[in-house]
Amino acid sequence: MSDNPSDARKTPDAWLEFPTKEKVMLEAICTIGRTPGNRVVVASEKVSRRHAVIRKTDAGQFELTDLGSSNGTYVNGHRVGATTLLADGCIIEIGMLKMVFRFPPAVAPPLCPEDISEGQCWLLIADASERGCRTPAEGADDKTRESWNERLQRIIRKYRGTAQRALNEGLLAYWLETEGGASAGAAVITSVLESFRRIQIQTAEFRFVVHHGPVTIRLNLANVRVPTGPEVMLAMQLQRLARSADLALIITENARASLGEHFPTRAYSRAELRGYGGKHQFYTAADTKERI
Repeated sequence: MSDNPSDARKTPDAWLEFPTKEKVMLEAICTIGRTPGNRVVVASEKVSRRHAVIRKTDAGQFELTDLGSSNGTYVNGHRVGATTLLADGCIIEIGMLKMVFRFPPAVAPPLCPEDISEGQCWLLIADASERGCRTPAEGADDKTRESWNERLQRIIRKYRGTAQRALNEGLLAYWLETEGGASAGAAVITSVLESFRRIQIQTAEFRFVVHHGPVTIRLNLANVRVPTGPEVMLAMQLQRLARSADLALIITENARASLGEHFPTRAYSRAELRGYGGKHQFYTAADTKERI
């Protein structure tokens, strides 16, 4: 493992991207922590003084190590228990900060063909509403109560979907049709949506979006299957739209067409999405109140 900073400075071929669009080019060693001496400073009491480090290996790859922090380091929603190799697109979460590791394919070691799956995919992204973000009272019932996130994950597992952590303490679930066959069909997704809606009506603690389209699932160097591609980015844009407008549920036109008569919907609105050209029609459940 090379610790010579001059090696990385000659060819800064990897970097971290932040929600602010700021980029930090990665050198041989990049420490992350709360104190000013770190390459990336995260000003939060949830972050340790020296929380984690990213190192460039002799093989030209990058690996992330948690330095024994109290609150942990997460890669694509999974807590890092040891040194973990990073792949392009990995989402690193430290405290409340999320950053994306970028390692262009031109310089990154290629993934094996068996590490890639492609096909039509159902995507569901959920995050907390204002009510869902509130800290529960200290009563005994609240201490034992299953959170909305835990309840949704249980439903996703029941219907053989895959769930990963997403922004705003939320989750992203997907069903790749080429893998699931009948288990990823419209009837099963309808059962998922109906279960989500029952919990949403009871609690008003989360909002979610539903999309259906072509997606690539990659097994990254951290051995995590990650959905990628323009359709994933479209779903994420929709989730931001739902959050900013405080909408309970958004269903894309593709998802509505694939659901057919299984799940009753009604037209909601047309909106522009950056990078996707023109206005798009969106829908919601027939019984959904517009706001949550």
